[in-house]
Amino acid sequence: MVIDQGMNIGEVKALAEQLKAAAGKFDAIVQMLNAKVGSTSWVGADATKFKNDWWPAHRARLQQLRTDLEGFAQSALNNATAQEGASDANEGGAAGIVAPVPIVSGDTSGTPQDVLPSNGTIPGGQGTTVLPAGRDWHEVQKGYDAWATGRFADPNESQYQCTGWANYRWAELGYSGTSISGHGGQMAGNAPGDVSGTPSLHAMASYSSGSYGHVMIVEEVMDGGNKIRVSEMNAGIDRGNPKIWDDADLVATADEYRDTTTYTKGADGVFRSNGRALSFAAFPGN
Repeated sequence: MVIDQGMNIGEVKALAEQLKAAAGKFDAIVQMLNAKVGSTSWVGADATKFKNDWWPAHRARLQQLRTDLEGFAQSALNNATAQEGASDANEGGAAGIVAPVPIVSGDTSGTPQDVLPSNGTIPGGQGTTVLPAGRDWHEVQKGYDAWATGRFADPNESQYQCTGWANYRWAELGYSGTSISGHGGQMAGNAPGDVSGTPSLHAMASYSSGSYGHVMIVEEVMDGGNKIRVSEMNAGIDRGNPKIWDDADLVATADEYRDTTTYTKGADGVFRSNGRALSFAAFPGN
């Protein structure tokens, strides 16, 4: 029998190791460049712009590339391992695609944590993991639906709303306290702990808009705290009739999940979404 598709497991594992090694080199490169930029005697307006604007932006890109390479490496390794197991059990049967695993925030060893188990609890502690951007909304919906079943008398009250997402995401991360109440603009203020204008990993990020506002979860803090990436539901996708959060739109759908939106701190030190200041409630323990 001629096999015209499949995987050379050894080659894919070797590729994973090469990608991990390449990712690891970025730490030394960024550290060296950061030291060079910081120690230069160049002064003046152009020097200030170079050091404070140009370099941080490019440093963030290098750091993101490192994270992406690690994710690609682990995805390749997961697929090779799954194929190896399937081949042993089924004499060469094809294995399903395995998604990239979460990358541990601040971990420079190049060793990601395990894949999220079915209950959504992250191994190794609460609120310590950066998930790669671009989670498939179908998979997000499965976890959300399992969590939401039986929670709401009126599904439209929170189903796929920003508030439902914020509570689910914290639960997924290991939070076991009382669900946070209120509309989107209130949730950060109603969460346990202090509220501030400073983001932290997995903080709830709220802004007020009319009577309701919106809430998101900080999935990544970048560029020394000057830039964040958030996840959210009821993201207001324009289908010719854009959502207006001020009107408490109760019709939300799972495909409105997004986790790629980024916000950059303003010159005044404030994070804003369309001119509305964000307030952050830290994930308990962070």
